[in-house]
Amino acid sequence: DTNYGFGAAFNYELDKPYMFQFSAERTVRLPSSNELFGNASQNVNTAYTLKPELSNNLNLGIRSKTINFGKNQFNFNTNLFFRDIKNLIQRSSQVIGGIDTFTFKNFGKVLSKGIDFRVQYVYDNKLNYEFSTSYNDTRYKSKRDINGRVNMYYNSRMKNEPFYQFNSTMSYHISNLGKIPGDFDLIWNARYVHWYYRHFENIGKDNKDINPTQFVNDIGILYTEKSKNTISLDIKNIANRQVFDNFAIQLPGRSVNLKINLNIF
Repeated sequence: DTNYGFGAAFNYELDKPYMFQFSAERTVRLPSSNELFGNASQNVNTAYTLKPELSNNLNLGIRSKTINFGKNQFNFNTNLFFRDIKNLIQRSSQVIGGIDTFTFKNFGKVLSKGIDFRVQYVYDNKLNYEFSTSYNDTRYKSKRDINGRVNMYYNSRMKNEPFYQFNSTMSYHISNLGKIPGDFDLIWNARYVHWYYRHFENIGKDNKDINPTQFVNDIGILYTEKSKNTISLDIKNIANRQVFDNFAIQLPGRSVNLKINLNIF
């Protein structure tokens, strides 16, 4: 088969500093080598019959340039999106010989719609706060599977896919703390992922298998001296919360990382 991709985008300045944005595109995503040929070290099996993923996309958004008032700076952007996808490529779990493995599969027709939002606030070029969030409603819309059978998962949310999450970051910049020359940056980051189903939501009635809600906080400090050498100390997941990937495989908990970067030349 021959497939083509194309797109167009339009920007219109509504009233300073706001800008209206619209884009439409048709994309073609070919399966990657890892998706087609697998990866034994990651327990990913081959999937030679994968088809290209085709998507018709619409985006409608508004963004602002930087708005200044006194020592305050502010900007934001938001985007509504719609995706009509054919042959969505998604990783799926499977058990072979009693061993949990993964493979990539095509899902015939998938519709996704949602919203992204980001806002940034800066005070006196010292305090920087940024918040971003995303919500999507992504559903399996094929009424029949590739073998012509009635699709029992019709209109279900796609499995193993978070539908609501946000990220929040704040930093504070200090120059020449006491008698110490150089710059210090104090950093805090928070990540939230709402719970979601591991399998299609219409399977079963009670005690469905889910990936639990995750709320993780990180803190760090970065020191940059006059010659631009840096030292950073980061504590990831300071509360040592349980963290999982999309397949409920537990990830490492709290960690402490020290990084030194020296400019020799």
